[in-house]
Amino acid sequence: MTPTVWLISEDPSDSEVVRLILEKKSIAARVEPVLIPNNRTGIFNLVRNDTLITLIETTLSQMQPQDCLGVLIDAEFEKPRKDRKDHKRIAEICAQYSERAALILAIQEIEAWLLADSGICAYLGEQAANHDHRPSPKEYLEGLLRHKKRRRWSGADRRMVMQQLVGDGDQHSPSMGKALRKLREHLRKSDDTA
Repeated sequence: MTPTVWLISEDPSDSEVVRLILEKKSIAARVEPVLIPNNRTGIFNLVRNDTLITLIETTLSQMQPQDCLGVLIDAEFEKPRKDRKDHKRIAEICAQYSERAALILAIQEIEAWLLADSGICAYLGEQAANHDHRPSPKEYLEGLLRHKKRRRWSGADRRMVMQQLVGDGDQHSPSMGKALRKLREHLRKSDDTA
């Protein structure tokens, strides 16, 4: 039976990025987004009213033995004046569930993983490179799309960009490489207990 990666993230679109990466990497796992209630997004809404704890507990009760649970957040270490209390709280919560839940950090933002992908970069006329150090990979990607392709990072334009993904961003993005290793490790652990 194909295992499921249950993925709690700040935004459902992040789960779609992970799904496509796993698919391109031929990692046999289904990605099931775990949504913040009331269609809310953002790191604040994960920690507000212990939402993350509720999501983890509910998801763990639904998981099969071969499944794993990931909590994906943008690290945003380089954002000026970024309040880190929500990030710290998420790390604390994930540490309580470390046997079953993997904390996955996209450094700085998940868009850094996309800017490390050779397919997306070829489409943008750029070289795939490590953008984990860039203060705002999302803004950089949006600027490339706007100036080079006259496109936006939303809706049909976003889907079209994602079709260019080849899944090799881990060759350039250390945070993506670490995230993939962590997911594989948790899938193996779950498989060993199944």
